[in-house]
Amino acid sequence: MEPDANLSSSEVREKARELSRTQRVDYETAKDLIRMFGGGIPGKLPRDVKELQTAWMTGRSCRDILFASKHAANIIHSIKQLSVGGHAKREPLALKESISRALELLRDTLKDVDVQADVAPDLPEIEGNIGEFMQIWLNLTRNAYEALRDAATPDPRICITATSGPDVISVAITDNGPGIPEALRDTLFQPSITSKSGSGNSMGLGLGLYIVKRLVDSYYGRVEVRSDPDGGTNFVVHIPIDQEAARRRHRESSGREGQ
Repeated sequence: MEPDANLSSSEVREKARELSRTQRVDYETAKDLIRMFGGGIPGKLPRDVKELQTAWMTGRSCRDILFASKHAANIIHSIKQLSVGGHAKREPLALKESISRALELLRDTLKDVDVQADVAPDLPEIEGNIGEFMQIWLNLTRNAYEALRDAATPDPRICITATSGPDVISVAITDNGPGIPEALRDTLFQPSITSKSGSGNSMGLGLGLYIVKRLVDSYYGRVEVRSDPDGGTNFVVHIPIDQEAARRRHRESSGREGQ
């Protein structure tokens, strides 16, 4: 995870403006320095600040390429598995890491959006595949971004929160975009359903949400959608913590339905 992972985009911009003013560095360099120093504002900058910035950006780019290549392989494998009713290899994992990695891959895309991530520090581990969960958060966050972009929403915001209860972990992705028309809500998770019309009122929906639903179903979870036609959409993903117990309940339920 990056040092600035807990800073919102607006906080980075605010601190960068202050650093630019006090240390007389250009604004873009100041933003990188804020990220390098984990959100702190250094009292004195090193002489070779440009070399430091270049080295940091090179290292970050190499890491992003590695993440992206691994994620691309995970996507291909997951889609193949879903098409035959299976799933990728799963092992104990921390959902917080999958959220952080997804946001890192979208960092450049979301540079003009105020992104806030509030992930509970005590989320329990669950049995899963990090690539599959990254795909869920990537698709939902990208949909939110496209809705904000295509509607030219002023002061665009995306908030991601993750909490846990006795039995489930819930991750909510909320935007302040135009909202989803009620007529589309029953078909959101069908393949190739989209509200993109080129009219500037795109919701960014389509195959991405179909994949989200299939992946969440494979974890015996569910997706809730709340949207205000006057603005704002909230997707909430609920994943059972005890996957083995959820698997047993699913088999028992399927057995009863087959009788």
